[in-house]
Amino acid sequence: MDYIGDAGDRIKFIPSAKKEEEHRAFYGLADVFLDTYSYNGGTHNLEALWFNLPVVTRCGEQSFARMGYSFLQSISISEGIAHNWKEYIEWGVRLGNDSNLRFLIKEKLIQSKQTDNLAPLWNPKKLAEDMYCLLQNLVFV
Repeated sequence: MDYIGDAGDRIKFIPSAKKEEEHRAFYGLADVFLDTYSYNGGTHNLEALWFNLPVVTRCGEQSFARMGYSFLQSISISEGIAHNWKEYIEWGVRLGNDSNLRFLIKEKLIQSKQTDNLAPLWNPKKLAEDMYCLLQNLVFV
């Protein structure tokens, strides 16, 4: 593993994994997942959220720059959503330092997967139904 700057004991760059199980185990090593910009992490975001890892994402204008934002919104989590680089850095630092906040987000992530309260992100049938209703109610000018 490589380390970076003064935060070398906290920030680690992990080599690519050879197997899927190895890759997914890396999520258990992290406190926070820093989403990429301007092309968001997509499946990496989903995996991080599935493994109850808080995500910091910067919301951009294009659809590929809004995936992390959309995922977090669909599970009712606003913590970690940034609209500029300053907010992105602030969220990264805050989540890196505040273990209580990370715990609260992890609890929200766990709750979002409960059968009786399944969030649209984890419930494709409900998501499709909601999209269908939305599209039916659109008014074209």
